[in-house]
Amino acid sequence: MADVYFDQTHDQEQIVDLTLTIGAFRLDKFYASGTAFVVKPRIAITAKHVIDDFYKKFDGINFTKELNEGKLGTRKAGFNLSAVQHNKHAKNSSTYIWDIQHIYVCLLTDIVFLYLLPKNEETWGFCWKVSMIDFNPPKVGENIFGFGFHSSKSEFTYSDNTLTLQWSSIAATSKGQVVEVYNEKRDSVNLPFPCFQTNARFDGGMSGGPVINERGYLCGVICSGIDTKDENCDAVSYVALLWPAMITHLSTPHPICQSKRSYPALSLFNNNDISIGWEK
Repeated sequence: MADVYFDQTHDQEQIVDLTLTIGAFRLDKFYASGTAFVVKPRIAITAKHVIDDFYKKFDGINFTKELNEGKLGTRKAGFNLSAVQHNKHAKNSSTYIWDIQHIYVCLLTDIVFLYLLPKNEETWGFCWKVSMIDFNPPKVGENIFGFGFHSSKSEFTYSDNTLTLQWSSIAATSKGQVVEVYNEKRDSVNLPFPCFQTNARFDGGMSGGPVINERGYLCGVICSGIDTKDENCDAVSYVALLWPAMITHLSTPHPICQSKRSYPALSLFNNNDISIGWEK
């Protein structure tokens, strides 16, 4: 089970219904890291470096490096991934638990797609909600909102020969302005992909969370934040733009793409889902 405590200052509640917290486990070892959000039924997005964290923790390898070098092949991960969503708006305050069955990686940016399967009874009755997407970068000075889970804590307990995981996270929204937009990349090492800088504060664990613009459209994925100790200084955070990830090929069953064995992620969306930016 997972207990999620919501930040009382949260003023963008609609994105809570899209957002998941991610954890990995092997036997009685558990590690939580990162956030994800739903873009289509059973398909979510998170930051690629979140998956890196799990591979480093459990398998001792650099996931992105080995993937880029073609070393991963069909190697199976030495851990299982789960995603949890706590719907505080539901009558019974339901907790939805998902198995992450497949990971589809985009080599061009810090974004991966996740294929979700229900893991508990409540999840089978999940009411899917998705948000409009804006592929164009926001303008400098525009307000943005980022949402994610941080400060995860977990503990295993044994009772009546049953192993129970207590997992809690803090959910928070951060508001800020766009400081600078990098249409190609910020640099060649740390952020070599289209992104933008914001002064919104993103704490550890919020990586992979959704970022929405002031019109309420999804416009990016939280990818990094620099911890500033000085309260008088603005935060320095970065958001990966969504459009480069749309070339990622998926092979999960989906009503829109049933006749295709493999299809680009862009095929999941139509003009009703995308506000602007389709032509790019």
